[in-house]
Amino acid sequence: MYKRQSQAYYSLARKLQADTDRRRVVATCQKMYKSDPRIKGVLHAIGRDVVKGGFTISVNNDPNAEQVANDLIDRLNLFKRLDDYVRLTLRDGDSLIEIGVNEAREIAELSRKPTLLMHRHSNSFDRFDDPALAYWFHDRPVYSECVPDDAIWFSHWQVIHARWSHDEGERYGTPLFAASTGAWKRVSQAEVDMAIRRNTRAGMKYLHVVEGATDAELDAYQERNKADLSNPLASVGDYYSSKPGSIQTVQGDATLSDIADVTHHIATMWLSSPMPMALLGYGENVNRDVLEEQTEEYHAALETISEWVTDA
Repeated sequence: MYKRQSQAYYSLARKLQADTDRRRVVATCQKMYKSDPRIKGVLHAIGRDVVKGGFTISVNNDPNAEQVANDLIDRLNLFKRLDDYVRLTLRDGDSLIEIGVNEAREIAELSRKPTLLMHRHSNSFDRFDDPALAYWFHDRPVYSECVPDDAIWFSHWQVIHARWSHDEGERYGTPLFAASTGAWKRVSQAEVDMAIRRNTRAGMKYLHVVEGATDAELDAYQERNKADLSNPLASVGDYYSSKPGSIQTVQGDATLSDIADVTHHIATMWLSSPMPMALLGYGENVNRDVLEEQTEEYHAALETISEWVTDA
């Protein structure tokens, strides 16, 4: 009895930890998408490139069924919305889409639910014990196995669940950039550090040497030349001194161009993407032959994603 309770506790604790980890990763990937134009550009490009050729429906031995399918596509406006579903599924790892039926019992609309508020109610083998209670939704995050009393339930047929990079037996998929969240955090911090460093250490300074001047005479020198010393926009400056002197240039930080560590983190972050870096503006060191090879690999990856879209 004790052993059985321990196993149940261990299973529940592991499940709650997995849910917590998933929420953290999905939230970070959503933040990456919202704040980083590179991540957003990759996901938009993949969603666009996967479905840019459109799709066709063909039905054998039933001419009426093909027309029914085309009417369904028109009602759902799938040609314009499918790339959005692809992009958002790659961003979150999942798309849970409610099917809406009209009075004529026709599928009339699709509604994508917030990823972290929609829950798959499957067992440890990812099977539905009760298909009538397959999914539930609540308008605030829930961090336990207890389903709120006011949760909204959905049957299996009411929800399309598309899962990217899904492992067998797991409830949910994995975001495209899940493995890049650590590298992205380092890139973001490093780029902020670079901006601050340039702002504080890149400026050129001047050293005014007035030979033999006392502190009072230096103060008088600064006062006489205050207009030029305090005007950073002056293209020509006249300085006045009653003693021999000179003005020497003190260069700013000469190592500001050393960004190899930042480019390394960017490249590491990009490993999760099937799109070559050069196609989004990072192709300074890529020759034409390498770019052509990378582009061919990208098109091959698009074929794989297209097959996943068809199945999902």
